[in-house]
Amino acid sequence: MIFMRFSLPKSLLIIAALYPLVVFPFFPKWAVDDAYISYRYADNLARQGQLTWNVGEEPVDGNTGLAWPIILAGFIGLGVSPITASHSLGIASFFFGGVMLWLLLRRLNVLPLSSALTVFFYATVPLLFTHALSGMETVFFVATFLAALYLLALVLTAPTRCSRSIIFFLLTLLLLGFIRPEGVVVSAFSLFAVGYYIWRSDRAYFGRFCVTAFLVYVLPMVGAAYWQWRYYGFVLPNTYYVKTITGFTVAYLADFFRFFLRFFLAPMAAALIIVLVDFDMICAGVKRRWAGISWRPVTLVAGVIVAFFLVNLAQFLRSHLSVNFSYRFYMPLLVIFFILFGIFLGIGLQALGQSRTTQPLRYRAVVLVVVILIGYQFLYYVKKLPEEVSFANDQIILQESEHNLIGRTLRQIVPPTEWLVVYMDAGAMPYFSGLKTLDFGALNDKRLAREHLTPTERVDYLFSVNPGVIVFSSTQSDRLEYGAEAEAIIHDSRFQNYTLYKVYTTGVPSIEYNEFVYLRKDLTKKNI
Repeated sequence: MIFMRFSLPKSLLIIAALYPLVVFPFFPKWAVDDAYISYRYADNLARQGQLTWNVGEEPVDGNTGLAWPIILAGFIGLGVSPITASHSLGIASFFFGGVMLWLLLRRLNVLPLSSALTVFFYATVPLLFTHALSGMETVFFVATFLAALYLLALVLTAPTRCSRSIIFFLLTLLLLGFIRPEGVVVSAFSLFAVGYYIWRSDRAYFGRFCVTAFLVYVLPMVGAAYWQWRYYGFVLPNTYYVKTITGFTVAYLADFFRFFLRFFLAPMAAALIIVLVDFDMICAGVKRRWAGISWRPVTLVAGVIVAFFLVNLAQFLRSHLSVNFSYRFYMPLLVIFFILFGIFLGIGLQALGQSRTTQPLRYRAVVLVVVILIGYQFLYYVKKLPEEVSFANDQIILQESEHNLIGRTLRQIVPPTEWLVVYMDAGAMPYFSGLKTLDFGALNDKRLAREHLTPTERVDYLFSVNPGVIVFSSTQSDRLEYGAEAEAIIHDSRFQNYTLYKVYTTGVPSIEYNEFVYLRKDLTKKNI
């Protein structure tokens, strides 16, 4: 039992620390095409002082949040590439998130073994390696989310009021909301939880807390929202309007359950088996462990987690989750699974040891089943890691042989005053070319995202900027094939003014994704 209590948790934590140190040096340093959107915004801010897509044009907010491009702009100002900066921040966020997860569970009085096993799963799930190096803000948001939950638990369980802890808590919530809009949802539930707890336990401090929350969180958040409204015309980012659809999508619900079944069903089943094997003994053990400790803080933290989970899932079910590679949008929900797993497993382990002598056969059976389930999930993670590595390598090939190469080529052959139209991958090509770009994926275009144009109006809008270059994605290399709208564009009479410059392919048979580059004929003559 001493080995189980002390040596095993420490061993799991050591493995959790060493495993990513082994994986990260060998994991491909890649960047998804959408990451170059943030790089472009950051570059425009650092070099031109404008946080927008096309400098000199009507501002548009094509980022998920303000924090990521602003932070990257700071690195650009210091002479650091945004690609390098995003990779460094992703790795640092990965480790910081693991520490916050451990501190959160320990603050909630979860057993060391359960806490260590939860951190072990966090450190070995292959999806987080992919996202830490994708160039996007995903793991940065996850780490900040965990930090906010830890500070929430700290504020709720501290024996005395600490203004410094509350200020750190509010600042973390502020950063969370600036990284992604979902962070505002976490903040709202968290502020309500803390306010309710202080009102019930220390009413004399309640007024001071409200004033602090208003000055540190509400006022800056409202000020930022006002600035966004004045600068961009909308409070929410343009991407929100692109992805939100009417009604619920059953397909995404099925996709979410596939994600849960693959990456966390076995550990959660193990935790529930331990809890349900003798529920009365579990309840008695919990009462002894938490004797003299208020359950209200733990309940409030759990309430914030569950409320955020339900709101986030509901939004996903009414959204078009484009670029959901490696289940990117589900990563905050995966963290919630980790937390719930740690809590439930800790509750079960609290009473399981007591049945070791009274019911040894059942004890051995439960331990065996739990070990098998946990072992199975870890082996699944190990099996999936090479698949994530292969995916990242394929993306590097795709980026370098098509998107990045096209962007660099266009910078050389097209005058900087010309417009570029990208249908549909407007990331690296606009970033490397530096050309003003009409993004037909609508992420960086207000009109396409919000005005519900007819098919004819959309085609007219494309030709209205008289683009010097039009780049189409295509699922075939011998002909342009990317849906009915692409067909309508190339069969429009105005498209006769364009000629095919080059078809860019990866040269890898398994990556059947191509880019057709068309130049306006007057530019074609200059580049023959």
